Amino acid sequence: MRGIFFSIDAILALLLALSISALIMNTSSRLQATTIADSQLQKIADDSLVSMDKSGVLGSSVVANSANPLKEFARIIPGNVCYRIAIYPQSLSTPMIAQENCACRTYSISRRSFVLPEPGTAIYLAEMRACYKGTSG
Repeated sequence: MRGIFFSIDAILALLLALSISALIMNTSSRLQATTIADSQLQKIADDSLVSMDKSGVLGSSVVANSANPLKEFARIIPGNVCYRIAIYPQSLSTPMIAQENCACRTYSISRRSFVLPEPGTAIYLAEMRACYKGTSG
């Protein structure tokens, strides 16, 4: 009779150990997927600002004092990404130009400074906030 209780006890312990292992593996795989998605989102934001700077979109937005060049460029940003691109002059805390396609509750931020040499040297800061559309607010 004692052998049966030890067998049942061992089976219950094994089931408990397997349940805990499955729970840990499921949680860690979700965490890893979130980390990869956040990393990809950060790369999209970084690459977008670099491309806008190198192609002259940021500078032409400042010179024209218009978000139209940003709107044109934003067509190449993946459709599942919400974004807000803002350009700040060196001395102001409010953006002089902003372009947004939807709002984000939680987001990745990328910033890039750029210089316009004419008519006088001026430093600007471009900021892009991005999130995936399923997480927007």
